[in-house]
Amino acid sequence: MDESLASKTVSGVFGEQPFESLVGRLLCADTLIHTWDLARATGQDDRLDERAVEKALEFLTPIDEAIRRPGGFAPKLSPPPGADVQARLIAFAGRPG
Repeated sequence: MDESLASKTVSGVFGEQPFESLVGRLLCADTLIHTWDLARATGQDDRLDERAVEKALEFLTPIDEAIRRPGGFAPKLSPPPGADVQARLIAFAGRPG
């Protein structure tokens, strides 16, 4: 990894942040959720890596308000009682599980 590029500050929807943060957090979380979308849409196994789901939820939860604006995430849904971490992430992303 090129540390000078990884630490370079970039501007985006959520303000300025290091490039490594943008890719390693926001884009990975977004890709993870879209992986679930595609699996569901095509009838494939939609189970996601549990650690990746935990990290995505950990990153996204504090920026809840920022990701709900137009062009971002849909309004979050309430997960069912006793939902596992994946069901909580999917509901947080506004997808009915």
